[in-house]
Amino acid sequence: MGSILKSKWFRATAIVALLLGLYAFLGFRVAPGLIRDRAIAAVRDTYGRELQIGAVCVQPFKLQLELRDVVFPDRDRQAMLSLRRLFVDFELASLWRCAWVFRDLDFEGPAVRAVLRRDGSLNLADLSPPPAADAPATGPKAEYLELAGRQKSFVRGLSPVGFTLKDFRTTPAGGAFRLAARSGEGEQFDWSGRFALSPQIASEGEFAVAGLALRARGVGEDWVTIPTLTVSDTAVSLPEQSVTIGSIVSSGLKAEAWLNPDGSINVTQLFAPVPVAPGVAAATTQVDAAGRPWTVRLASLEVLGSGIDFEDRSRAPAKRFRVGPLDLRVRDASLDLAKPLPLTLEATI
Repeated sequence: MGSILKSKWFRATAIVALLLGLYAFLGFRVAPGLIRDRAIAAVRDTYGRELQIGAVCVQPFKLQLELRDVVFPDRDRQAMLSLRRLFVDFELASLWRCAWVFRDLDFEGPAVRAVLRRDGSLNLADLSPPPAADAPATGPKAEYLELAGRQKSFVRGLSPVGFTLKDFRTTPAGGAFRLAARSGEGEQFDWSGRFALSPQIASEGEFAVAGLALRARGVGEDWVTIPTLTVSDTAVSLPEQSVTIGSIVSSGLKAEAWLNPDGSINVTQLFAPVPVAPGVAAATTQVDAAGRPWTVRLASLEVLGSGIDFEDRSRAPAKRFRVGPLDLRVRDASLDLAKPLPLTLEATI
């Protein structure tokens, strides 16, 4: 018995067993708490907010990680991104490649709460870490758009939502994604392209909407219908607060328009501000704390194969006109309204 205990084979087996036991203890018992604490501390240090994480489960021998009930708040301390379950299955190659290599990545019950605040900022921009306290300001705050105060919030729910991400890397190469969603009213959204986290949070790709319609507030009929709307070659960068759109193409737009006896045109009501109740001040959109306004550039806008039914109700009997086919092309548009706007219009009345 003593000779067995002194043998190299026994000592090697005992060392392996001890290491496996230590590895199992660290993986099953220590790692879950460490992951939760490190994640909460990272969000607290980077964003100054509290990340919520429910159960954390680690399978060290399968290289699997499971998180439940994850909630990431915006700067208003309200839930912005939430997830019922995240399951990560790592490849064994992660150990010697010194990089995260995933065999499988499953998201269950993801939810996004997107809010356009009264100051015009979008809460999803809070995904970008706030600037450092000692970072030099790029300019003073400036107002560039005024919005009427909204008495009632506009809420739209999208379900079901499908999301796929392939060949993703945390390097600037990022990965290809596709997001498809449908609203309760039958509206369809399809967004595909590339998503990256480095050197900044950015996305580029194509966004398509099917079954889009517009009507004035309080009106029971659609005045404008757009069967398809495709936004292509688009890049969005949150830290720089910039949007670059390669092209927007709308096909088959149909509109009902008329001239009222008072000289007004009905479609202008589509863009009328929400009436402000007495004592409610109008909201003002401002740039961010670093003095950076959002910049938007549109290289090409095409409205093709469209038709407008127009009626002149300012005289009796009313006169009706049909404008179509109508093709409108706009080039190099931006928020700088002082720049000339090249456009081409082809229409038959």
